[in-house]
Amino acid sequence: MATGMLDLESSEIGAIFVLPGFMQQGIGLKILNHLECRARNMGLKAVNLDATLNAAAFYRRCGFVGDEPAIYYSPSGLQLACVPMVKGLL
Repeated sequence: MATGMLDLESSEIGAIFVLPGFMQQGIGLKILNHLECRARNMGLKAVNLDATLNAAAFYRRCGFVGDEPAIYYSPSGLQLACVPMVKGLL
């Protein structure tokens, strides 16, 4: 129904996806909160992510900062418009 990941080496939250039938139920927020808590517990002072254009407003509501559009290049060669964002965890 949903997924998310935290890369401790790059301080990056990524791959938060909620299947359409489960959206608008707070699941994505719960995953994000869990990953932020894990990052804090591991000593990270901030986390970053590349928000898809349709998710940028969600991340802003959750305290992430970033407005400049960019292109995300996946290891498989996929290119996706995104907004790099960061959030302090102090």
